[in-house]
Amino acid sequence: MLNTTRLLAISVMVLLLLGSVIAQPVPGATARMIASKVVNILCSMLMVIIFLAAGIAIIVVVLAGIKWSSAGDDPGARKQARDSVIHAIIGLIIVIVAAELVAVVIAGTDIIVKRCVI
Repeated sequence: MLNTTRLLAISVMVLLLLGSVIAQPVPGATARMIASKVVNILCSMLMVIIFLAAGIAIIVVVLAGIKWSSAGDDPGARKQARDSVIHAIIGLIIVIVAAELVAVVIAGTDIIVKRCVI
């Protein structure tokens, strides 16, 4: 758990540093060009997060399905596996809805016409 927390903290720091480097003024670049690059990076990050969430959800559903099928007559194990499947699906729905919301907000800012493709 500690390694996961440390990895998450390092990832956030790298993203923040990347954002501060991208936000530096570029000679000859307009604000619209810089905003366009930032939006493209946000769209790319959004796609990576969606693919990671989908991959994790698929792994959880498969593992819970195996646990469910191997539970036999144990109702507690079946209920736990069923709850894992339900929670993974709900989590994936939340990620997709949140990503769609971010994509709509990015597209609605009038910074760039291109919308994040999800």
